[in-house]
Amino acid sequence: MATYDIGYRAEALDDVATDPLGDRLIVLSGPRRIGKSVVMLQLAATLCERSDIDPRQIIHVPCDTLALQDVRRVLTLARSMTESVDLDGARPRVWLFDEITSVRGWSSVFKDARDNTAFAHDTVIAAGSRWDPDEDIEGNLMAGRAGSETRRRRTLLPMSFREFLITTRENLPVLSRLHPGHLQSREARAQLAETELFVDEFDLAWQQFLSVGGFPRAVAEYVRNGAVSDAYLQDLQAWTRAALETRLTRMVSSHAVLRCPQRDDFGALVPRTQSKHYLTDPVLSWLPSRLRGGAKAPDMTSLTEQAIGVHLARAVDAHSEGRWLAGDTIGYARTSNDREIDLAPVSLPSAAGTVMSVPIESKWVSRGWKSEARVIMGKYQRGILATKSILDTSGEVWAVPAPLLALTLL
Repeated sequence: MATYDIGYRAEALDDVATDPLGDRLIVLSGPRRIGKSVVMLQLAATLCERSDIDPRQIIHVPCDTLALQDVRRVLTLARSMTESVDLDGARPRVWLFDEITSVRGWSSVFKDARDNTAFAHDTVIAAGSRWDPDEDIEGNLMAGRAGSETRRRRTLLPMSFREFLITTRENLPVLSRLHPGHLQSREARAQLAETELFVDEFDLAWQQFLSVGGFPRAVAEYVRNGAVSDAYLQDLQAWTRAALETRLTRMVSSHAVLRCPQRDDFGALVPRTQSKHYLTDPVLSWLPSRLRGGAKAPDMTSLTEQAIGVHLARAVDAHSEGRWLAGDTIGYARTSNDREIDLAPVSLPSAAGTVMSVPIESKWVSRGWKSEARVIMGKYQRGILATKSILDTSGEVWAVPAPLLALTLL
């Protein structure tokens, strides 16, 4: 693990490291090879360093090879084996279940334990790479079981462009995140104007991000060697191929693919229409051309559309918990003459109430952007065109370089 350590630390469980005890249950999902196990082990190491935590309170359970009865047995035996920590009074545990989703029926076991045992007062983190639609996680574990300030459903995904930039290019300024409904606000215009001198450098960094992606090991290999190794790409291919062989729905549930369905003018799904599908990390798009001779390399236009779509989806989920897992984050729109707009407005909460996100069209161009903006202007009379290197916020439709837009989203 140290071989690929470039200082990056995912923030998915930082709040648990700060406040580890109490009645809290977090379900952490994410693709394979993304580092969920690493994040949980890093959390365990951090907690062991705290003066108010006894290491015996921390229980790490790898679940890859467990059966359902094994999970029940672990809940009983692990508490019994650590009961010496309770000599001065009952003390809650911190349970770290790694790849628990490989055990069918696990959420019902957890529900019974939280309803009837001291497990109800513990901090529980349940992690997994694939979610069985028949596993009633919402009904068994979520409803009425945690405070509103705790994000109970979390998704650990590859590095965002912001994280990639901080890790690989410390010299470039990092824009403040903005609410997806406020991407054309005064604040947005002001901070975009401050980056005008760096547009070409952001463009280069964006192309590197689209070539490398955000899987931590891929980024580490790029930083150390200048490229992602074929060996790691083959590892990713083995994962995605196994998912693809059991249909596209498996790719979605494994967090390799994000659905982008058609939506109407109010953000509602349009029935009986086909969805677009975005790969959740750019490096996955490069697998065919890198590993199979003669396959066409992906183009920056399609990679940019996918990456902006994924960044917007993650931003929507950050403001409205659970929408990524529910498949309710983004969508595309069609005009009256059947032209497509990549990312239609969707409703989401804000401090001022429910708002619609700003519509976005991805056109990776360095000139002639106003002709490209006519479609989104005709339908919404506002919006953002994600460009290669053009920055213009003077009209109702803005031209914003894709890397700057990604930074404001996530």
